[in-house]
Amino acid sequence: MGRHYRGDIEGKFWFGVQESTDANFFGVKGEVEDIVYHFGENQLEDINKGLDSCYDYLGENRKRLKLFFKERDMYDDEELIGYWKKEYNEDIDVKEILLWYARMILGEKIKKSVEEKGHCYFKAEV
Repeated sequence: MGRHYRGDIEGKFWFGVQESTDANFFGVKGEVEDIVYHFGENQLEDINKGLDSCYDYLGENRKRLKLFFKERDMYDDEELIGYWKKEYNEDIDVKEILLWYARMILGEKIKKSVEEKGHCYFKAEV
């Protein structure tokens, strides 16, 4: 169960972290039914700006999160907090960092579709 997006790209919005409208961040406002997104090559600049914001916010944590999720299909906040403390001896704002990480993954999918197909169309469940 969860909210999915389907079309040129597919995936699932992160439960409790990511809103169905998160693709708005990359420069196109979705249409409400399901939320319908149409990205084209003319949005690549906005997509890249959005991704740059994600990369800037995450910094080194981008690689750290990739390592964490590479070894797991499921997790909970306490597991991530414990991992972070053990591996990096730092505290982590789980909700905020996961929002930016999930957003980055969505943005990378959008960008790849636009670069490969010239467009990215998908519907996001509300």
